[in-house]
Amino acid sequence: MAFSRFNVNGIDKPTCTLELVGIFWWFLFLLYRKAYIPALILFIAHKLVILRTMLLYIHIPFCDSKCSYCAFNSYVDKFHLKEKYMSALFVQLKHELKRFDATKESIETIFIGGGTPSTVAPELYKEIFTHLKPYLKKDIEITSEANPNSATYEWLEGMYGLGVNRISFGVQSFNEKKLKLLNRAHSPQMAIDAINNAKTIGFENLSLDLIYATLGDTKELIQYDIDTAV
Repeated sequence: MAFSRFNVNGIDKPTCTLELVGIFWWFLFLLYRKAYIPALILFIAHKLVILRTMLLYIHIPFCDSKCSYCAFNSYVDKFHLKEKYMSALFVQLKHELKRFDATKESIETIFIGGGTPSTVAPELYKEIFTHLKPYLKKDIEITSEANPNSATYEWLEGMYGLGVNRISFGVQSFNEKKLKLLNRAHSPQMAIDAINNAKTIGFENLSLDLIYATLGDTKELIQYDIDTAV
């Protein structure tokens, strides 16, 4: 499926129309994440005549460190703006829901990306989730990206309590030297602990990113990362 990362409970929609919409969605999503534009939130709504599907992407631009390979809209020096940003995000969200004429139980998928969503405390997301509740479909998939160093047990537990049911961990590698090369802020053990904590809390849908073809990569190193992830 063209936007399998945004599917619901692994169910692919068998319509050609939705396939084309998925391609269009991914194009805009990737374009937005690479664009340094002042918009606080990108709300993509696809109202299909039959399916009436709506998808929501929320961008969190804060990061603990700027990875050498990253071209996304993210900042390491604006943490003092977290509360103001989340308040502004809420204001724009209400505007976008009206602009796209969102109806009850019309949102099928939410994806919180960045940046690093785990740098923002669950309490700052609460107002947004409370407002969104009437618009969410019953079987909605709500994903948040997270980095192992900031996805503490308390953060994961708080997001789970808000309704997030899928975590996408930015692991990249379980090799210490490779993580330092990529300027990642976590260690291999932090990644393992974060994943285990998520499972303990109750997350049944987990994914993690691994990077390959970096300087110094070997087949053995890549295989080690895959084996550790599995």
